Amino acid sequence: MINLFKSQKTKVIITGTVWEDPVKEEIHKKVALENGYTYVPFESYRSNTKNYALGLFENVGVAGHPSDLGMQTIGQLLYKSTIEIY
Repeated sequence: MINLFKSQKTKVIITGTVWEDPVKEEIHKKVALENGYTYVPFESYRSNTKNYALGLFENVGVAGHPSDLGMQTIGQLLYKSTIEIY
């Protein structure tokens, strides 16, 4: 799918997963490594429960999604990775 959208000048960033999933995580890492893409791990993101909207919504499925802080954290992780590749 990446190849459908990228051009020769495209910088591709593949992230870790918001929810811990070792199988998916390994696939993301492998694709990044094999193609020379930047990989941004999310272990530090997942270690802070404040990154999730826990307790903010009645529905636990919704509450398990990123909070405002979580979205900011994801943005910061991605921004840091762009500094390294540009």
